[in-house]
Amino acid sequence: MVFYTVRDHETLYKISQYYNIGLDDLIAANPEFDPDHLQTGDLLRIPLFLQVVDYPVNCEPYEIQEGDTLYKLSQRFNIKTNGILKSNPHINPDGLLPGQMICIPKLWSKYSNPDYNLSFMYPVRWARVNDLNYEGVDGFFRIAPLHSSDPIEEICRQEAIHKLKPYGSHPEITTAVISGHHAGIIIPSLDQHNEMKRQSAILLQLKEKISAKLHNQTHLMIWCDLAHLNDIKDSLSLE
Repeated sequence: MVFYTVRDHETLYKISQYYNIGLDDLIAANPEFDPDHLQTGDLLRIPLFLQVVDYPVNCEPYEIQEGDTLYKLSQRFNIKTNGILKSNPHINPDGLLPGQMICIPKLWSKYSNPDYNLSFMYPVRWARVNDLNYEGVDGFFRIAPLHSSDPIEEICRQEAIHKLKPYGSHPEITTAVISGHHAGIIIPSLDQHNEMKRQSAILLQLKEKISAKLHNQTHLMIWCDLAHLNDIKDSLSLE
């Protein structure tokens, strides 16, 4: 529960307007107070009904801390204040409450490729190199189809143990199901060469309808930097 100390000459109506909550809700949360005779120093309960529950893929929850302001949040997360307000139309920018949950937008864009029926999120600051390659100062992704009759684990193994050791000497290989597709994931070891920029990989086994569209290519490889691997993997859609 969040509490508020009444100041000189304040009314319940002014407080409800300041925090963008219903007057009736504020009165109901404080039945012991006479709504027409507030006293300076009264401690009111502030009902926070407008909690963010379903966070979109390009947002993350944040709990307001003591001393937080919209400007401080914009500086901390490197986001314009208008971007925060757009994702939280219910909040009063001048009346943030400790304990209040808001949505912090991540600066992401959606990559979509109709040829591959593929989409996922990537940092908006990355620049397009070509249709299958985006790069930025802090990461990258590249995409390519391939054909192989080998099991997905073997394809990943051959990719990972290449003589040039693109993933270091002891890469980790795991399997998963991503967007309904059998997948392999390659995580580089710590001794990976610096010029590889922490390259990791996601290998997707294509379903027949997508494979036929891609002239019978059987798999799709997505290379990306390790720091953004989970963001890409978790937002990936391949239908």
